[in-house]
Amino acid sequence: LGNGIVLQRQCLLARKDEFLLLGHVVLSKKTVEMDLAVSWPIHAPMSLQPADETREITITDGHKPRFLALPLALPEWRAASAEGELVAAPSGLLLRQRGAVSRLEMPLFIDLAPRQRTKPYTWRQLTVAEDLRVQPREVATGYRVQIGRRQWIFYRSLAAKRIRTVLGQNLGCEYICGRFHANGSVETLIEIE
Repeated sequence: LGNGIVLQRQCLLARKDEFLLLGHVVLSKKTVEMDLAVSWPIHAPMSLQPADETREITITDGHKPRFLALPLALPEWRAASAEGELVAAPSGLLLRQRGAVSRLEMPLFIDLAPRQRTKPYTWRQLTVAEDLRVQPREVATGYRVQIGRRQWIFYRSLAAKRIRTVLGQNLGCEYICGRFHANGSVETLIEIE
């Protein structure tokens, strides 16, 4: 994008697990004021239904829920402060994040499984550590998503790759997406070294 700023886009379609992860990452060599906004148009008969107390948006076909959009880098509860938003805008589904940072990741998790619609769901930003020190979100990010009994972990290194720990997993890769099993073990769905 000029001035040493790079935009990366990621699309991960997990057919068996029935989710889509859309990621946008901005990398800069120095701290800059970033305001990243991405929108996806929604056409009739689809409509957007924001939740009252939390930040997810349900995409419906008439009155029937079809998809669930979770802004992973934002806190789940609207009561928590955030430098961003997921909203139903005139242009469609709009995800925005801002801040004075050198690196910014903006992932959107979309649940594609209509049969899971009635199951409880949640997401959390995870603590990432390196050499027993918590790392800022400009260095690496980790997220956990749960829908019913199904759970996934996502990790992204935004700085130089190092051995880091997130949710008990020691990782030395750039990116990983994994599925939790009932016994607590993680099965890697995709890993980028």
